[in-house]
Amino acid sequence: MNNNIDLADLVRKALISCGCNENLLQNFDAHSTIQLEFDEKPSIFISRDDENEIWVWSSLMPLLTEPERETLLERSASLIKEKLEAECDFSATKKLELDNDEDAIHLKVKVDPDYLHDHEKFSNVLTGFFEEIETYSEMLR
Repeated sequence: MNNNIDLADLVRKALISCGCNENLLQNFDAHSTIQLEFDEKPSIFISRDDENEIWVWSSLMPLLTEPERETLLERSASLIKEKLEAECDFSATKKLELDNDEDAIHLKVKVDPDYLHDHEKFSNVLTGFFEEIETYSEMLR
């Protein structure tokens, strides 16, 4: 179980260890979704679900209509399928998930509990997930 983890503190320390300026960090609320905003890149969201699992996700191409997203997914299907089959070390299921709903295509991962007890390890989750966003965004262009 991940109920004893102070998610806000974990995220703050992980970002600092990634080189983020501490003065740029807000006071995160561990009881709601934490949003990390970037210039010209999709935001990353971090939250705890009802089972106390920690999820990291991002919305890819949120401004496109659902038919436009479907077309992009179909065009890139073989690349995406191959990428989704690749192992992801920081995932509890060892896989990333891609979800297409009415708002956007979401790239998400349920974080492996081994990465939640040390901010250095969690910083690997954040940097690894950011790299995955870049890869999937490129495939969907």
